[in-house]
Amino acid sequence: RIMREFSQHTKLTPQQRDGEVVALAKKLNHPKTVEKIQASNLDPMGLQLSADSHQVTGRVLDTPTIVLQGKRTVRIQPGNATFDIRDPITHPRHLTKWIVFYPQECEKDSYTLMENMQKCAVSFGVTIEEPYYHVVGDFRQVDADIESVIEPGQTEMCLFLMTRKYKRHYGAIKQTCCRLEMPSQVIHPESLRKNA
Repeated sequence: RIMREFSQHTKLTPQQRDGEVVALAKKLNHPKTVEKIQASNLDPMGLQLSADSHQVTGRVLDTPTIVLQGKRTVRIQPGNATFDIRDPITHPRHLTKWIVFYPQECEKDSYTLMENMQKCAVSFGVTIEEPYYHVVGDFRQVDADIESVIEPGQTEMCLFLMTRKYKRHYGAIKQTCCRLEMPSQVIHPESLRKNA
């Protein structure tokens, strides 16, 4: 019975969910409710809810410009993150202390990726040192693996090679890395082979 009542609130269509949000906003914006909130000092910041749940204020960020050592600039076009760089970058970020996590079946892919990254990095003026390679025995425990291997304040990033059969563990990887404030990248070896 509890689950049935609970599902009345969680199993809503997008239109029903939007209707609930609009109804709540109207209720909270009703003059009597506003008076109660202001009288009880529950709203010291003067926040207001828009009756239109689709109204969003935002701005379009400028596209970044990359300055190369030859003083040439490359501007990324909106909607297209591909660009041509042949000159070294002015302030390159070198990778010196980083970790590659992979299952045993991706060992060869991890070394191939490393070789290709080092070859490409030379043209950008970036140095990529050999990473620490860590075989993940059980992806169900990947969060414990991450915590046991990284050195906070020392490890610069974590790269994960994992086949599609491990994709359900992607969330655990990203949550753990975010909690540890660790930049991370997950790569499927299939995409490496396809783009080689």
